[in-house]
Amino acid sequence: MSEREQIIEEARSFLGVPFQHRGRSRSGLDCVGLLELVGLAVFGNKIELGAYPRHPSSRQVFEQINKYADRIEGSQARPGDLVLMNYGGRSTHFGILSDKGVINASAIEKKVVEQPLFLGRIVAYYKIRGVR
Repeated sequence: MSEREQIIEEARSFLGVPFQHRGRSRSGLDCVGLLELVGLAVFGNKIELGAYPRHPSSRQVFEQINKYADRIEGSQARPGDLVLMNYGGRSTHFGILSDKGVINASAIEKKVVEQPLFLGRIVAYYKIRGVR
């Protein structure tokens, strides 16, 4: 199984887990917690984006994700890559691209979901360093 397939499989194993701001377990997690736990399971280390408030600044988000991933064009994005989305006027919500859309810990849905990707919300795509 490729690393990309492992990323998707691991992310899907969290479907239905309740949303919890700064949560980092199967009892509850947020969008960063999902990235951290998937990274830990697939790569053996967390993608740590550091401490952040309920509504972090876009600058904080860009600085942190750039430590682990490289920005790519949308035409290059594939399942297993990351997508940064805009919610509430802030570019602060991450998801993992899948063949069906995006897997993310949704505060709106109150759980981890896989849903269609809303192109109007996309701010940037990222490829985790080392993933082929």
